[in-house]
Amino acid sequence: MRRSYSIRAVAEETGLSTHTIRAWERRYGVLNPDRTVTNRRVYGEEDVRRLRLLQRAIASGHSIGMVAGLSVDELSHLTLADAVTTDAPSTHDDTVAGLLRVAEHALKALDASMLETALTKGTMLLGIDAVIEGVIVPLIAQVGKKWEIGDLGIAQEHMASAIIRSHLERTRLSMPVSPSAPRLIATTPAGQQHELGAMLVAVIAARLDWDVTYLGPNLPAKEIADSAKRLRASAVALSL
Repeated sequence: MRRSYSIRAVAEETGLSTHTIRAWERRYGVLNPDRTVTNRRVYGEEDVRRLRLLQRAIASGHSIGMVAGLSVDELSHLTLADAVTTDAPSTHDDTVAGLLRVAEHALKALDASMLETALTKGTMLLGIDAVIEGVIVPLIAQVGKKWEIGDLGIAQEHMASAIIRSHLERTRLSMPVSPSAPRLIATTPAGQQHELGAMLVAVIAARLDWDVTYLGPNLPAKEIADSAKRLRASAVALSL
């Protein structure tokens, strides 16, 4: 069910005054809210997101007249560009915190090469365990939070997921497997598309000397059970 907001609730969510919201509607047509039978304005979540983006654009120095006609996607790209500074964090800080700052900047700047370099460098210098705990997991959490509040574009989320997925798989496949290692299969059940949790478990299990077979996401229960029998797996890891 879509959430609806009164103009007062929108003001509380965005920090804009009700006077400003009405003025922007009247003068610039930034929103076209629905009306109740008593003629009260009713706003949706997309309206709230648009106002937040407009507020950020104006805080960055743009005039309302210049940005009022932009779409939500255009506003998102504009505020992203404003937020990314020309000076990236130091790439010589090889601590977990330093690598996380570089990864965060790469996410903002949509810089796939910078993110991949940070993960690769961290794994070489600090080990995959430290990178998972101190860089990858916090970055995934940030992506989820920023996506939820509209601070992250689809391209950024896809880029981060693709780079993390590639790095985890490459790292796992580079680990030696003992012939006597117990077998583990990792996957997500049918309807579960988000696979990074399963991939993280696959890497950690490989580090603990399991022979891991990663089956990808969205697998029906019968296929999971059949695969476990066929591979004589000692354990099955499911990410939900």
